[in-house]
Amino acid sequence: MMWVRIEEIILKEDIIFIPQSLVSQLEATVSIRFGQKRIEAQVRALPVLMELGGETFEHPQTIQMTPSLIQELLIVESIHLQMMITEDGIQLGPVIGLLLGNENYRYNTAYMRRHSDILGIYHQVGGLICAFSPETIDWEKKSAYGLYHNYFNQGWEYGELPLPEVVYRRNSHTKPQPLHRLKQVTGGKVFNSERLGKWDIYEIIKDCEPIKPFIPETQMIKNFSEVDEFLNKYEKVILKPTYLSRGRGICVIERVKDDGKKLSINHYYSNANYKMFTMVGDYGKHFRIHDYRYFDEGEIFTFSSWALQTFLEKEDFFVTPYLIQPLLPLAKINGSPFDVRIVMQKNESGEWIHSGTECRIANHGNFLTNISRGGYALFLKETLQQAFGYHMNTELIEKEMLQLCYQFCQAMDQTGEHYAEFGIDVAIDIEGKLWFIEANVFPSFKGFKHMNYDNYLSIRYQPLLYAAQLDGFASQEN
Repeated sequence: MMWVRIEEIILKEDIIFIPQSLVSQLEATVSIRFGQKRIEAQVRALPVLMELGGETFEHPQTIQMTPSLIQELLIVESIHLQMMITEDGIQLGPVIGLLLGNENYRYNTAYMRRHSDILGIYHQVGGLICAFSPETIDWEKKSAYGLYHNYFNQGWEYGELPLPEVVYRRNSHTKPQPLHRLKQVTGGKVFNSERLGKWDIYEIIKDCEPIKPFIPETQMIKNFSEVDEFLNKYEKVILKPTYLSRGRGICVIERVKDDGKKLSINHYYSNANYKMFTMVGDYGKHFRIHDYRYFDEGEIFTFSSWALQTFLEKEDFFVTPYLIQPLLPLAKINGSPFDVRIVMQKNESGEWIHSGTECRIANHGNFLTNISRGGYALFLKETLQQAFGYHMNTELIEKEMLQLCYQFCQAMDQTGEHYAEFGIDVAIDIEGKLWFIEANVFPSFKGFKHMNYDNYLSIRYQPLLYAAQLDGFASQEN
């Protein structure tokens, strides 16, 4: 393995000039690989005076290529690469792609700044780090139009780029057909390859023996009788849309004890559908709904049984995929419930590791713990001591949580898809029992960023280290 920079030499043939010590290991004509691009070229030795450096990113060995070779491989000359001799020739890289969605408008220099945190260790990995939309792929040329990171200008620049060897998928909005083709082209090296909803994950793990005791009863709702049955059993339930995250779309319903009084008329306004409904109360069962779909604090309505049914039907809860679970009696700090976000990622050896833990405490008077909903983050030990007192064995609780997360990741590895990063939400009830809440394939790390910036950066760096390893290249530290 050697660090190199590319210099153009004006000759007509496809020729690469490399150190004499490497020329002796190769045939006179070899295959040069850069991302998905392949081209045959002649190999020549550099002048001895040019054989300098190559041991570090900061002091690369200069190698020379003819213009036709640079153009065909779509080499970006302003970057430092790693070069290795393989069985079939020379590989330059790594070439790592960021898949941030299907829409071309996302791929602009302003938007890319939010993804620049991961590049803090570029000097350890080098290569071509690029972002592209599947809509710009030329499958015949094995190229795409997008942006690449120019380390020396500390910015993103546009260009035609080779399709990468490895793709880090960081957004769910990708059309299935080009995503499937990209998986084929890369040999399965698109990681976080499949978007999973809450119900999809439940279906995978519901019969997994080590995880099953930690899963609350879960059901996809199709009609009001199923909701009513859950309310009779649990009195407080939570409705979750299967394909939304960050607390969006959630409603909490609780059964109110019947005091024999007639309910007043209830009005509510739907922001999304621009409709006004009037619900007239009656005697019988009463329900209170906390609607978080449009408001961070949640709109609160009190309904009779038939009025609740009308509300759920008119608001399409039985059309949009929603699941129902009991509202767990979570442990609280100063009256606010909390849960625990655990980040699991694959390291350079392809093994699952625990990268970080944060506790997310709900905003006062709120059921939702999401940071985006006004929640805040604390360290695990501090949170457990505030909630349970100093007698709580925090090390044992953390060990049990991590064991649950490792078992979940192992179960996901059996699906045939390629995952390398999860944000797993675990809850603790008032009795100290652990519950598996959900797992996010594309987690956010806002709480970590504010709580422990160094830990946040290490989380952001890990996928880049993993991607470089998948492409066959080690980081400079390793």
